[in-house]
Amino acid sequence: MTTSTKNVPVTETMTLRELAGAVGVAMGSAYAWSSKGKLPAGTYRDETGKLRIPLTSAEPFIEERRSDKRRFYGYGIEPFPDDVETVDLAWIAAQLNVTQRRVWVLSSEGALPDSARRIGNSIQIPIDDARQFVEERRTTRRRPFPRHRHPDRSSVGLGWIADEIGVPRRSLYYIINVVPLPDSAYYVGNEFRVPRQDALSWVRAFCDGLGEDTPTARRTRRVWERALGTRASSTQ
Repeated sequence: MTTSTKNVPVTETMTLRELAGAVGVAMGSAYAWSSKGKLPAGTYRDETGKLRIPLTSAEPFIEERRSDKRRFYGYGIEPFPDDVETVDLAWIAAQLNVTQRRVWVLSSEGALPDSARRIGNSIQIPIDDARQFVEERRTTRRRPFPRHRHPDRSSVGLGWIADEIGVPRRSLYYIINVVPLPDSAYYVGNEFRVPRQDALSWVRAFCDGLGEDTPTARRTRRVWERALGTRASSTQ
């Protein structure tokens, strides 16, 4: 979003309030878009300081936000066909032997399969995709990381890894839920440490994997992009 005055006729723009009304959200959401720099391209402030959004860039933005809203609240989402067996988050929680709250966290992180649909107040997933997801989670689950008394001089912390992939450190915890740390990671007190060479290999594998067309890669991209958005908003 830009904030300099542009030579765009007022008749070809809309205000922030009109944008919120078109999407069907409260002004609080619109202010959040503005504060995070997520308004449509070409947005500017007129001579009075009021935000103006060009209609040409507002229209696709409105449709995207409407789609997000429908998907999040389950509005207009068709139920699965009768011949598709589905399960809910409670089923996944039971298979993984974790609390349902933990699975809700995975959902909010974008870690569930792409086929998951929010229908009303329930999230439903085709059972074949759910089984594959459970198997992936079981495969990546590890024994507790060992604890060391002192860090190795050639090791790095999570802050170093977060800087390498360009995300805030706190967001890295969401990412390593999808792409686990190397087996060589260990604790010193409450801090993770990873041998530098293994950390470099993890970063390379992470970056290379972002371009793949697999369920795990798509989930990784969603979490990574959300983390990048967090960093962008925190620097404004």
